[in-house]
Amino acid sequence: MYTDKEKEIYILPHSNLGVDPLEVKRKLIILSKGQLNDWITEFNTVEDEVAKATVEDSIITVARAAFKLGSPSEGGVTDAVVLEYLAHFLEWLSTPFDPIAKSMQSGRPCTGCQQKK
Repeated sequence: MYTDKEKEIYILPHSNLGVDPLEVKRKLIILSKGQLNDWITEFNTVEDEVAKATVEDSIITVARAAFKLGSPSEGGVTDAVVLEYLAHFLEWLSTPFDPIAKSMQSGRPCTGCQQKK
């Protein structure tokens, strides 16, 4: 019923925080009311600064909640890190499952993505 990738624990980049990818995916859909992809497209295409900031705020609010991340004042992360986590997670979801790489290093956050260092 579920893919091997959906059963893996996803590790957020540059952290030890593991999340259930199916839970995060579901929360992203529910909290955005299915609009996340539209918001991302709008953010990447709109030129009006207020409209861009408004949609960016919506994306960050939903992603922060889906990943259960606090704000910096709560000991959490900045908005830029939330956006980085979201982009990495969406890329990770779209990358085919690689059982060989998984067996080589358990808990690996992304088998096909390039990591920033």
